[in-house]
Amino acid sequence: RIRSCKRRLPKSSGPTTYSILQAALAEELRTNKLRALEANQPDVIATANIGCLLHLAAGAQRPVRHWIELLDSRLRYGG
Repeated sequence: RIRSCKRRLPKSSGPTTYSILQAALAEELRTNKLRALEANQPDVIATANIGCLLHLAAGAQRPVRHWIELLDSRLRYGG
């Protein structure tokens, strides 16, 4: 079952220069975004942005996947 986040999410800034030039800010943004995303206790977090995926996965307690990976799994294995 797909659930959306109940509130507007801040940009995670993973693929931007924040990660290099303003690491503390990038980490704070990631923490806030993950807190909002993980509030629903999802089995997996899906994203369309590979930079966002890598940035979120570095701090997430749950798996972070590209949406196409989830679609592929569903089409191949039905689950």
